[in-house]
Amino acid sequence: MSGFQIIDIDTGICVATHDQRWTALALDGDVLSAVGSDRVPNPSDPTRRSLSIADSRAEIDMVPSEVTVTVGNEITGIDELVLCHVAGGVDGAGRHAEISAPGVSTTTIDEPRESTGVRRSMTIALSDGGLLAIKTSSDGISPHSAEASDVAMAGPKSADLTGAETLVSTEFDADGVPRRVTLEIWQDPELGDRPLRGAGQLISSTTLDLPGERVVVAFFHWSVNDREGGGVYEIRRQS
Repeated sequence: MSGFQIIDIDTGICVATHDQRWTALALDGDVLSAVGSDRVPNPSDPTRRSLSIADSRAEIDMVPSEVTVTVGNEITGIDELVLCHVAGGVDGAGRHAEISAPGVSTTTIDEPRESTGVRRSMTIALSDGGLLAIKTSSDGISPHSAEASDVAMAGPKSADLTGAETLVSTEFDADGVPRRVTLEIWQDPELGDRPLRGAGQLISSTTLDLPGERVVVAFFHWSVNDREGGGVYEIRRQS
């Protein structure tokens, strides 16, 4: 499976799609979402992406960079992510807006070995060209310490996070939508190294009921060690 995401902090436009499973487009805080996807491939130009929901449409070019990460394990599933430069436009809600922002293209390399209660993924495209990705999996009952997780980082000021301990604290609203998130990523807790710290604030979100699961797609504004960024926080709960 594959997908992509764009969070343009300056314009407030957020776009994300995950293969044929779901598509979400946010304009001025209002989110349009759909089960499945109207994403249109363009064999003659693989960097060109088109998608539409209701009366809104996005036409964008995604040019991949050399910044890539592979994140996950046999429990969480494994994804390969590529940081891209995005340029194009979105029409919807009676207006046209141009986009020029970082984006991320995602390809699923390996699905989880078994179904779990809750799977979470956080992808953060940093404004200075960095990329941070986190995946977790749990039974939805045990405490966070029982989660399987993995984290990866690439680009400027990146660190080797192999084996790092990742602590994710999420504040949810009554509907199970994440509102605020704090991150602590310890590269080597036994040596007392300072953690990589991050905080995220919800921009907008949508919830989709898919066969066998409920998916929350939340667009977030992030700050990681004082570096600004944007990304998608996706939560998949078995239903």
